[in-house]
Amino acid sequence: MAEQVHRVILRGKFGGLDRHARAALLAEADDHDVLDARFTGRGSLTYDRRLAGFTFRCELSVPEDIGRAELRKRAETKLAALLAAFGCGHRDLELSSTNMARIKIRRR
Repeated sequence: MAEQVHRVILRGKFGGLDRHARAALLAEADDHDVLDARFTGRGSLTYDRRLAGFTFRCELSVPEDIGRAELRKRAETKLAALLAAFGCGHRDLELSSTNMARIKIRRR
């Protein structure tokens, strides 16, 4: 079965923010600027100093027959691991994804 690359974006809000998690996020806020956003295998988290919400971008190589629910689960697992380092969770997630095999490039 062939693998396909999906670029996934999860938008959400931080969950379980206590003062320690808030301090950890604020200490690295400048390193998580939207200008540094990338689609990587590890994932890229962006947020601002207000900590109102975040955007997580990742690139997943998955079997071509994978469903949207499984794609979401894999992306959420990566996100949860990244947020665990800050001592917080997530809530109110919205998913969008693009199958890179379906992107058409128009040549002039």
